[in-house]
Amino acid sequence: MKRIALFIVAICLLTVAGCGGQTVPVVQNEEADGQGRGISALVCEGTNDTILIYLTMPYDGSDPDTLNVLKASKNHCVFGQPNVGDNVIVVRSELDSTVADVVIVTEDLMGRWGYEAFPTLRLQAGMPADTSLLPDTIKQLLQVAREYSIDFKKDHSMLAFGGGRRTMAEESPVEYPAMKRYTEWRIVDDRLLLYVSAVDSTGETNIVGVDTARLVTLLSDTLVLDINGEKQGFGKK
Repeated sequence: MKRIALFIVAICLLTVAGCGGQTVPVVQNEEADGQGRGISALVCEGTNDTILIYLTMPYDGSDPDTLNVLKASKNHCVFGQPNVGDNVIVVRSELDSTVADVVIVTEDLMGRWGYEAFPTLRLQAGMPADTSLLPDTIKQLLQVAREYSIDFKKDHSMLAFGGGRRTMAEESPVEYPAMKRYTEWRIVDDRLLLYVSAVDSTGETNIVGVDTARLVTLLSDTLVLDINGEKQGFGKK
């Protein structure tokens, strides 16, 4: 696979000078199991802040194509920094097939992203409503953060870490938010689908739900997602 990828990058470098305004038919996004308007692509030499030069993937032997990304950039809809050889998802404009509405650099999404979660007070009889009246030991517990993280893999698998499970013997006056066990991810157009899994009574792992996330920010060290209407920031680990 590595040799094939290098060969395709070489094709980009050799043929980009001879491609001009070619129109590639809109294809369904393989990233999203055939759904949506996204194009899976590989970034080619000549890409800059105004245009994206790319090969559609899987590679079919055709020359690179060009899309104008200025509108997407102005609308803050270019997520990540496209570099030669990067895998990207591109959503063409429905009004102008030479213009991109959204560009997502999936290469920049890969890896482990983390954030700190703080506990809340567990409701117990006799607890004062005013947290300033709590004993110092409980106030200190409320300031102890736990690290949560999600890890995006290139094969579309995913790992989630953090949260922990409460046991019957646990008597802590604080509790941490639950962490959903994401095990897969997909991209449909500009949406990121996060698949939630659970282990059933037989020990089998099954998908039990899907969270829809919208990319807000994707930089080399910062990821912000709007998951089901709630924004969550992450730092690269």
